[in-house]
Amino acid sequence: MRTLDKTDLEHMLLGSTVLGTGGGGELADGLDRVNDDLANGKEFRLLSLDDVPDDALIASPYFCGSLTAELSADAQEDLLAFQALQQYLGRDIYATVSTEVGGGNTACALSVAANMGIPIVDGDPVGRSVPELQQSTFFINQVSIAPMALATQFRDVIIIKDVTDSFKAEKLVRSIAVASGGYLGVTDHPQTGKGLKRSIIAIRAASPFRGPSLMIRV
Repeated sequence: MRTLDKTDLEHMLLGSTVLGTGGGGELADGLDRVNDDLANGKEFRLLSLDDVPDDALIASPYFCGSLTAELSADAQEDLLAFQALQQYLGRDIYATVSTEVGGGNTACALSVAANMGIPIVDGDPVGRSVPELQQSTFFINQVSIAPMALATQFRDVIIIKDVTDSFKAEKLVRSIAVASGGYLGVTDHPQTGKGLKRSIIAIRAASPFRGPSLMIRV
């Protein structure tokens, strides 16, 4: 496990924006978010996939909505959704994992982890940004997206205990986002560390470049 400094975070989010191919949230928003966290004394810790305990619980926090939606400067609906899912599950979530690569949503997973005092796992299930929830290796490896928690800018909190499949989850979440100002915070795919090691995209253990190895793919 390593602690990330301001330069590490800037490099990570810049690389995430490039690999995000136009999606995954705005880089400026992501930088503002992590810089605010640093200013408030939050610590960012990056956890190697190999070091995730098999019995630990991992989940993915992010924002979902329209590209035209404008998040408020202090938007933390992703954190609210994460806390709601943890409360619903009745056990601590050990670490976050990014739902996709992007300047905004990678920052979400980093910020939620820092605010909860937990690490973020070095990896993700996509390798870029994607337009729909089912487009990930979690879906390919049959990891259930539910239970999942949603939180709106109005502080509505919704728990989806069960859902037919990730395609139906995409329709439900997108519809709720439309009815809630264009976006909402989501936390989903709660799974054990053992399951995560089978369902996520592998990351190299080391990189010739300075900084964390997130985004350096096999």
